[in-house]
Amino acid sequence: MRGRSIKAVRWFRGYLVVLGVLAVGLIVGVEALYPDGWQRFVTTGIGFYLMALAAQWAERQSALPAGGRRRVLIAGAIWFLLYLVGIGPLVRWQYEHSLLMWTAAATVMALPFFVAAIWKVRA
Repeated sequence: MRGRSIKAVRWFRGYLVVLGVLAVGLIVGVEALYPDGWQRFVTTGIGFYLMALAAQWAERQSALPAGGRRRVLIAGAIWFLLYLVGIGPLVRWQYEHSLLMWTAAATVMALPFFVAAIWKVRA
C-alpha cells in the first residue's frame, strides 16, 4: 500500500505541471495567437480537449494522493478567477494581443498549478 501511495505522489506532481503548461498554452493561444474569429473557438476547443484527456488519464491511475482532487480544484479555480476577473482583463486592456505579455501573464496565472506541484504531498 505504501509503495502505491509513493507512486501516486510521483505521477501527480507531473500531472499538475502538465495542467499548468496546458493552461498557459490555452490562454496564449486564445488571447495572443488567435484573438478573433473561428480560430479562437477551435483553439479553445483543442485546449479543453487536451485538459479533458489529461483528467481522464489521471482518473485511470491506480492511486491518487490524499487531497489530490481538492488540490486540482483549488488550483483550477484560482487560475480561472485570475483569468476572468484578475490579471486577464488588465492585460487585455493594457496590451491587447501582445504575445510576450500574454505569455508572462498566463505563466503567472498558472502558478497555482506549479505551486501545487511542488507543495509537499502526503503519500
